[in-house]
Amino acid sequence: MLAFLFRTFEAEGFEIPTGSMAPTLMGMHKDFECPQCGYAYQVGASHEVDLETGRQTGDLIKSATCPMCRFPTRLDQDNPLGRSYRTYSGDRIQAAKFTYYGGQEAQRWDVTLFKYPHGAETNYIKRLVGLPNETLSVWHGDLYVRPQGESAFKISRKPAEKVRATLQEVYDNDYLLEKLIERGWPLRWQSRETAGGAAWQAEDQGRRFSVTAKADAASWLAYEHTPPSWNDWQALEQGPLPAGTSVSPQLVTDFCAYNTGATTATGPPKKQALFAQGLHWVGDLAIDFTCDVAADTGKLLIDLVEAGRHYQCAIELSSGEASLSIDGQVLGKAHTPVQGSGEYELSFANVDDQLFLWVDGDVIEFPESVGGGLPYPTPSAARPQPDDLRPARIGAQGAKVDVRHLRLRRDIYYIACRAPRQFPDYSISIDDYDPNCPLFSQLDEQHIRRMMSDPNVWGFFDGRRPVEFVMGANQFLMFGDNSSASMDSRLWLRSDNSGDPALVDRSLLIGKAMFVYWPHAWETPVSIDVVGYPVPFYPNFRKFRLVR
Repeated sequence: MLAFLFRTFEAEGFEIPTGSMAPTLMGMHKDFECPQCGYAYQVGASHEVDLETGRQTGDLIKSATCPMCRFPTRLDQDNPLGRSYRTYSGDRIQAAKFTYYGGQEAQRWDVTLFKYPHGAETNYIKRLVGLPNETLSVWHGDLYVRPQGESAFKISRKPAEKVRATLQEVYDNDYLLEKLIERGWPLRWQSRETAGGAAWQAEDQGRRFSVTAKADAASWLAYEHTPPSWNDWQALEQGPLPAGTSVSPQLVTDFCAYNTGATTATGPPKKQALFAQGLHWVGDLAIDFTCDVAADTGKLLIDLVEAGRHYQCAIELSSGEASLSIDGQVLGKAHTPVQGSGEYELSFANVDDQLFLWVDGDVIEFPESVGGGLPYPTPSAARPQPDDLRPARIGAQGAKVDVRHLRLRRDIYYIACRAPRQFPDYSISIDDYDPNCPLFSQLDEQHIRRMMSDPNVWGFFDGRRPVEFVMGANQFLMFGDNSSASMDSRLWLRSDNSGDPALVDRSLLIGKAMFVYWPHAWETPVSIDVVGYPVPFYPNFRKFRLVR
């Protein structure tokens, strides 16, 4: 009776079936390491099983693409390594029902369990983004809210803990692949000298950099996004790039490795790798790195670029004072522990029109901060500019520093679509700017690369359409973190054929997801002797975690 009451009113366990919330929560998936760079990642495999009947569909995952080196790994039984890649069930989570039953109101950004509007016997889990009596607009990958009775939309800003929980990988320099560099592929992090500035010196094949910067000129280390394509890998497997070959940097996109699983139904790996590149430019970025400071002189600089604007953090190493600015205009100042010689873990983010700074895992509160972030007015211009091809930089002036563990991440890009499914979220196509380019549905690898690397055709970004959703008195809007592969409120239509979305009524809310209490098991079971009886024990403690 106690168990029944607890399950009914307090908490209940649920298993995640699909990857609509990846990488926050894993649905049925495969888990493996890239055979080239060694990066561990997951790829969704929920379409291997019919979710209604539980039966195998026969549509098995046969390849996936690494998010670091973009190597297309074969996963079928004929793969070159002769390995067997097991399919795991989704994360099992615990949801607190009392959160909504006990009078507490649902909060924006909660990971929420609810009943599917078209079938209350089915449980869904998404992130709550829209609240009652407001209009929500999806535009340029961000969410904008207009409460009832107001005339203007304002961007919806995530607090610091939600920002860190939802950031997705772009590139981790610890997984730099020496094979690519040896065959002529450029380093993604490179010294960019300014007039009179000292150059950064690469160490450990380009995984680590150091500089003794002059007092009168900043020295910059810049990131260029140059992931190899499927065709690039075919050429690089044959040998070095021909002399004089130029590799153009690209814009950071909404690429998600979880969605790169090619199956028998989706065709050859080349086709899947093409559409897995991401078709949307993401300007909201975060940079993480470890910095060794030699002395209490000079400045440490961090710079992120979005739509040609430079969002910069400058830290005075003598005092630890940090100032955040946009194109030289200071927004706020605060004291940090980055003072004098020592080792520091730094993170700087530009997400949802607000700037964040973390030092050794703690967010730095500025006098003007809200939810840990320093907000700034939403800019009107949203088209990428040439500077966006180098979207992240680390600099030093009058200081001796050493940086390593460089990592670039991005915010969720919410695709502005509405049933029937519309991908991507452009109302105009690149062919309006390049008559020789086919429509999006017919794009090939060459055209996608030009879309993301040639400023001359970036006018098509102006055609990103907004999509609006209007909530009534007891209605909520739910989106998945894996926006490009999530069946959520954007795509559910009302049963009356009105064309309006099927929103989630308050009565359908179940509770708030609290923690992953049972991720998939270890590959090799460990047998534990319990009172003389051997029991196969599988806990994967590394992946037990709170749901943010």
